[in-house]
Amino acid sequence: MALSWLQVFADLFDPVIEERHNGYNPRTMKHPTDLDAGKIKAGHFDERYVLSSRVRTGRSIRGLSLPPACSRAERREVEKVTAEALAGLTGDLAGKYYRLSEMTEKEQQQLIDDHFLFDKPVSPLLTAAGMARDWPDGRGIW
Repeated sequence: MALSWLQVFADLFDPVIEERHNGYNPRTMKHPTDLDAGKIKAGHFDERYVLSSRVRTGRSIRGLSLPPACSRAERREVEKVTAEALAGLTGDLAGKYYRLSEMTEKEQQQLIDDHFLFDKPVSPLLTAAGMARDWPDGRGIW
């Protein structure tokens, strides 16, 4: 069985991870995941102070590369999987997914101006990492 890059470079990365994350040791500790929204207490925004909010997400979908290494086909598959998952939300979470590649530049700019859409990545860090490759193909807003 081939070693993952995390295993190959563990001696290099583990001390960096531990220092950056206040003692979290990736060899001996496991980050807990708890997606039970029922455990959130007093999760209401005070409308006097919070005028709007937005959530930007990252993703990891088994079998698909992360953005710096994913192909156009993989990015489209990520969009398809994500749009299908979002379409299954009901009640207060229901919404509609809009593909950026099907919007006019004017529509995109209006969403940016209204603070609903992040603009195309232009920072050297993100562009060098391939985050803007094939923009706006395979991307959308929900």
